[in-house]
Amino acid sequence: LILPVPDEDLVNKIQWPGMSALVKPRVHQILSAWRAVVAKTGMMLAHGVGTGKTYTLIMTAMKALEMGTAKKPMILVQKQLLGPMVNSFLQLYPAAKLLVGDAGSTGGTNRVQFVERAKSEEWDAIIMTHSTFNLIPMSDGAYARYEEQLTGVMEAHAETLGERDSGAKISKRADEILTTMKRRLDEFRQYQLTRTKSEEDEESGKWIPATETYNFESMGVDLLLIDEADEFRNIWTPTKLGSMKGVPNAESNKGHDVLIKSQYIQNLNNGRGVVLATGTPVVKSLIEMYRYQMYLNMPGLEASGMMHFDAWAS
Repeated sequence: LILPVPDEDLVNKIQWPGMSALVKPRVHQILSAWRAVVAKTGMMLAHGVGTGKTYTLIMTAMKALEMGTAKKPMILVQKQLLGPMVNSFLQLYPAAKLLVGDAGSTGGTNRVQFVERAKSEEWDAIIMTHSTFNLIPMSDGAYARYEEQLTGVMEAHAETLGERDSGAKISKRADEILTTMKRRLDEFRQYQLTRTKSEEDEESGKWIPATETYNFESMGVDLLLIDEADEFRNIWTPTKLGSMKGVPNAESNKGHDVLIKSQYIQNLNNGRGVVLATGTPVVKSLIEMYRYQMYLNMPGLEASGMMHFDAWAS
């Protein structure tokens, strides 16, 4: 998924315009940021706690702007890390122009104005929390394409399960799996229809659904950097190995949301444009690595005939 490690002599050649002279990034941060910018697919920074992933993400965003591989980076963080991320960004790049999605600017219908500001002005980076990101919808067309894609994966997966029953197109077990997947897809679609509401919106009764101008695509984001990406490791994944110990199948709608948006970003950039960062990439099983590859290189999985987990695992 990533390029070979560049010669460390390159470290001294790479310039960082606008970076504070008071900060000296470490070698692995420089090389990781460089690799993330020039890689031909998405990339994961599976770096341990304390290795400086925050600076690496910031450096990636600014280097991508400088090199012209991105025009509007977005960095996602957990709620409690929003302030520290903004502070770190301004320590590293004091003159950076940031759009920060805090509680005041993204609560309720303020999200509409936030999306409009993101679209209409130039920013070095947009920084927001995971939860706020999940509240900004994609367009109806994007959801329709995702449903079509998942339906294709469902049918292809069902065809690979077990022996065919006599006179049936697919086995009874395969049909059960397909039915379950369609039900889950319907549940996800229902989530999409209400996902523009936060708890605050529910209390106030004020919220606005996706429109032609209020959706993620309209923001103009073309580089997505996700800190603590393990939060999105759970996407329900069809598999005949589901009952096997060590192959859990937890799910989350927020994972599907990130998958839709990451695929949109990759389509803009010929497979590039998504960077995940986490100190705990594998928490329960290797199925999580497959899901990360879905975020980072879905075209590669499709080209290799590994659009469903069982093909990948074999």
